[in-house]
Amino acid sequence: MKPGTKKIIAKYRQLILVFTAMLAVMIVLFATSAFGSGISRDSVGYIAAARSIAAGEGVLSYNGKPLVIQPPLFPAVLAAASAITGADAGPNARILNALLFGLIVYLSGRLFFDHFHP
Repeated sequence: MKPGTKKIIAKYRQLILVFTAMLAVMIVLFATSAFGSGISRDSVGYIAAARSIAAGEGVLSYNGKPLVIQPPLFPAVLAAASAITGADAGPNARILNALLFGLIVYLSGRLFFDHFHP
């Protein structure tokens, strides 16, 4: 293999990973655009906690009790996104989940190429 070939292959792998991650984000956003993302009891708790954080009431669940079973980082990030964008936590959750999925796809590809290169 020529000396510069490894650098070229690494750049192409990086481009493939970025493209795949962006494609994953677009697929999630498209799949959830018509009817929104599926809502479960946990999702309702996270969105309610994000709304209560944004309102300055603390980390409260949908029933007004403190959210103690689930970790508070995701609602805190949703509340910060709501404060930045001015939008509700529900649409922000859809976008944040799509971006996090793209990050997972990218990092998984990096791990794959770092450990299983041909």
